[in-house]
Amino acid sequence: MEKRKDVLGLEASAGYKVSQTIPSTSLVEKSVYGRDEEKETLVKLLLSDDESGNEISVIPIVGMGGIGKTTLAQFVYNDVRVKQHFHLRAWVCVSKEFDVFRISQHIYESLTKKACKINSLDLLLSELLETLRGERFFFVLDDIWNKNYNQVESLMRPLESGAHGSKIIVTTRDEDVTRMMGSLEAHRLKPMSEQDSWSLFEKHAFKNAGVSARSRLENIGRQIVGKCNGLPLAIKSLGGFLCSKLLVEEWESILKSDLWELPLESDILPSLWLSYMYLPSQLKRCFAYCSLFPKNYEFKTSELVYCGWLKIYCNLKPPKLQKKSDKITSMI
Repeated sequence: MEKRKDVLGLEASAGYKVSQTIPSTSLVEKSVYGRDEEKETLVKLLLSDDESGNEISVIPIVGMGGIGKTTLAQFVYNDVRVKQHFHLRAWVCVSKEFDVFRISQHIYESLTKKACKINSLDLLLSELLETLRGERFFFVLDDIWNKNYNQVESLMRPLESGAHGSKIIVTTRDEDVTRMMGSLEAHRLKPMSEQDSWSLFEKHAFKNAGVSARSRLENIGRQIVGKCNGLPLAIKSLGGFLCSKLLVEEWESILKSDLWELPLESDILPSLWLSYMYLPSQLKRCFAYCSLFPKNYEFKTSELVYCGWLKIYCNLKPPKLQKKSDKITSMI
């Protein structure tokens, strides 16, 4: 254990809490900027009949990471017209690990509002088929990366028992996924407008700032927003980071950082690199260790305790466990 500590560069420290993100959910923010037109387009598609004649229509939302695919899907999912039109709704965060059994479990639990105790994939898919038979449903499968046709076909098979007019929205970065799963034309998200980008940044960056601070920082803030290229995740992340920093020098250091020179097609947005670079050194080590686990991977708490990063070396409080389970979900 001591050797593992040294390799990871972990040292005893105090005074910090681990900040964890969570897998996407269907809950949407009160204010969504710059997506009203896209929302109306998608709502009309959801409420209309599929002209192709398919019983189940699949609508892909495609775009680069951080452009707002999940937020738009949440926006649509919670629309009153959509709620009234469909008999059943379900939201599943898929991510990179495309596990047919896990995804089917989440769909079944969303529909029945009960924990799924079925351990057989065949029995689970049969139950799902019967639950959906003759029902008009709307599902969101968020963040799909999988391009294995056989796995996708296995997941979709029981969904075909739904009533005509059932719809599925899939969000993805991959055009191949769009072509494989989509039965309707893909909805390709564009970056936010300059005004909407500023409104989003302003909401998060200036929530604790007075009039004098806003006047000093607005010009720098607009230049920072311009470097975010209309990507809402980047804008929100930096706005949240800067809301506690009210010195001109602090904002200028972000604006002039060399990390903005990272290529746009990089898997990690420059703005998120900046958020990481300004973390305290203790949290950087914890973050680096957590990143070894795949996104949405469920691991036992003993795996964390064994490596000693969470409580022994960093002197941090362990995350709250989910209900009575001894598992924690990795969300980095």
